Amino acid sequence: MMAILQVECFDCLSIFSLRGFVEPEDLVGTQWEGCSKEEMGKLEDEDSFIFEGLDPWSKFDDNPVCLDCGSKRVISY
Repeated sequence: MMAILQVECFDCLSIFSLRGFVEPEDLVGTQWEGCSKEEMGKLEDEDSFIFEGLDPWSKFDDNPVCLDCGSKRVISY
């Protein structure tokens, strides 16, 4: 099952979905930048928490603001 977080902004009325899993593009700017999905799978087999906090959902949880306007007046479900 793929985890998805739905977010709505009360200010700009934007609605967007955030993944709860890591894709290669989420690794840009990290020590794992350039890893393929296959390489990510091998790394996760060795340490299941290696990419913890790098998925868009976790990043949103750390700073819950609208991706379009920056408002903090958002709701997620």
